[in-house]
Amino acid sequence: MVFIQAINKNIWPFYLKPKHDELFTSWIYRMAIKSNTKPIPFVKSCFGKESSFWNRDIDLIIPSKIIDKTIKHTPLKKADIIKMSLKTYEGFAFESIKLNSRNLNIGSIGINHRKRQKYGLVYCPICVKQNYYRTSWRLLTSLICVKCNQYLLDRCGKCYSPISFHRINIGNKNQNKGKVVLLL
Repeated sequence: MVFIQAINKNIWPFYLKPKHDELFTSWIYRMAIKSNTKPIPFVKSCFGKESSFWNRDIDLIIPSKIIDKTIKHTPLKKADIIKMSLKTYEGFAFESIKLNSRNLNIGSIGINHRKRQKYGLVYCPICVKQNYYRTSWRLLTSLICVKCNQYLLDRCGKCYSPISFHRINIGNKNQNKGKVVLLL
């Protein structure tokens, strides 16, 4: 941990400021890469082994235990963390989020254990080079990037699998030395 006197707390030494409209899982993935750790062990070290982080759609509603630990070890406030979830669209893109049901206007990622079976996480092939995924891209109404006028893609261009941050680099013993690879 690194003690920051201005905020009077110990923060993770690999802390990165979330980017505008960034998904929580995208932010966690970027910090894992910065710390030269694969996403699954990174999450276990930050949030504990009992965390079912990758076994659910964490971007829908971030559990309070994860929010509390993130607040404790980063300069972020609760509102900053909630902003990285899809809960931020509650009340205008959809009525309310349902954890165990289909959510209207949100792309489903179809989680079965840690595998993604649906293509609900999309990305702009140009914007993703900024190394993050946007919360707005999870909305079903997002078909075209309004910044680049590009169609949003919903799968890896090489293996055609759904986007899955925690599965990137599985089996690769030579981690990418800080370079973010986003399945292009």
